[in-house]
This record gives sequence, C-alpha cells and structure tokens, in this order.
Amino acid sequence: MKKVLFIPVVFVVVLILGGFANTVFGQSSFDLPDPGLTPESPIYFLDLWDEQARLFFARSDSSRVKRYRAHVLERLSEAETLAGRGISATQRALELYRAELPFFYAAAERLDDVSTLETALRMASDHLDVLDSVSERTDFEKKRFVPATKIFLIEQQLQTLHVLAKRDSAKALQVFGEALQRRMTRIRDVAIDDQNNQEALEEYAAYMSETDRILRDWDTSEFDGLSVAVFLGQAILGHEETLLGPVREHVVPTLESELLLVVNSVRKLLGKEHFLSLPPVSEDTPSPPPF
Repeated sequence: MKKVLFIPVVFVVVLILGGFANTVFGQSSFDLPDPGLTPESPIYFLDLWDEQARLFFARSDSSRVKRYRAHVLERLSEAETLAGRGISATQRALELYRAELPFFYAAAERLDDVSTLETALRMASDHLDVLDSVSERTDFEKKRFVPATKIFLIEQQLQTLHVLAKRDSAKALQVFGEALQRRMTRIRDVAIDDQNNQEALEEYAAYMSETDRILRDWDTSEFDGLSVAVFLGQAILGHEETLLGPVREHVVPTLESELLLVVNSVRKLLGKEHFLSLPPVSEDTPSPPPF
C-alpha cells in the first residue's frame, strides 16, 4: 500500500516546489524568477521532472512557448545565482539553458505570431546582459562555457530573426539594430577589461557577420522609409569612432586582431576600405557621437 501512495505524494510535492519556481509569460524580460532548486541540490531532478510533466500536458503552441520560456528563465536564474559560488553547478545550469533554447525558439516560430517572435528576440538581448554578469563573476581560466553560451544564444536569436523578417521586416531590422547597439555599449563599458572585452568583441562580430545575409535577403525591406543598407548604416553610427577611440586606447596587444576584425566589419557595412592594420592611437581622434 505504501508503494502505491508514494508516486502521488511525490507528484504533489514536486508540483508545490515547481509552483514557486515558475514564472509567467507576461513578466518583463529583465525579471528573473526565483531560482528555487539549483543543480547543487540533491533533489534538483525533481524540479526538472516537474517541468517535463507540465510540458507534457501543454498541448497548444502558445502554452508550450510559455513553458519553454519559463524553463530558460529558471535555468538563467540558477546560473546567475550560482555564479562565483560553484563552477560545476553554474556550468550545469547553462548546459540545461542551452538545451532548452532551441525548443523555445522553435515553439515561438511555430506559433508564427509577430508579437511573440519580437518578444523572444528581445529576450535574447536581455539574457546577454545577465550572462555578462555571470561571466564577470566566474573564474577566467574555467569560464569558457559562459562566452560559448552567449554565442549560442546569439546564433539562436539570429535564426529566428529571419523568421520574423518574413512577417515584419521593419520590426526585425529594429531588433537587430538595437542588438548591435547594446553589444557596442558593452564593448565600451568593458574597454579597460581585456577578458570581458574580448567576449564583447566576439559577440559584436557574430552580429556583424549576419549583415551580408540581411542585405541580400531583406533587400526590398524598409524601416521608416529607409532602405536596409541605410538603416544599418545609421544603426552603427559612431561605432567606428568608439572602436578607434576609447576602445583602441585601452585594448591590449593580444586583442588587436579581434578589434581590427570588428573595425573592418563596420567599415565594410559603411562602404569604406578595409584597414590592413589598426591605425595608431591619436590624441586628435574625434569623440564618438552618443548612441
């Protein structure tokens, strides 16, 4: 008789635990839920089991989007909580985060709703900010999994961006432009920190590498009457000056190749010739305009 009662009792306990950890789709992307159980807990598997049980009963695409979003938010919250406390547990949380991301974006794409797609894409930029914080609090020698997670997130975001572009290219352009600006702000903010600046440069380069495809596939699109090329040019206004000004002044020699790559990607989009090497730092370098 005790064996018969064991499963219902566990199910009730898991539902109670899961109720505290779940979040709703209407919350701000900046608000992380309480992490609840984390990979450090010996009963963490119960939390994962509860999530899968709830997902099993979520039949509609909209319900599955909400569930997957709750999953990735909770994994991100766990990583943010664990950062600086335990490498293996933080890594485990981000491994699970990466495992859930493709399902979340695939569910959003199947729903084929402009608002849902836009929210999912903007969410990625918010998550990058959280992952920046996780990276800063993780030992440099052991944190390669954090920047790898950020690049993976950007790749997922860019894939879904093209899906949104087929429905509303103007919104897709706006989301992409804002993502570029936010990574440039990150580059500027960590200019004196070579460890985090390298990550920011690589992430910005990942976005810029998509511009050729955007120019090719979205050539008939417009944003407020601007062509794709003109819009992108305005989106990166001041980026070259920032890179060759305050960033160039503080970059360490080992990062000059990464900086040159990013500078040339900006110059290419602006129709300028590539630099063979970075120009010398000059006191006369003009200040970049505000973003």
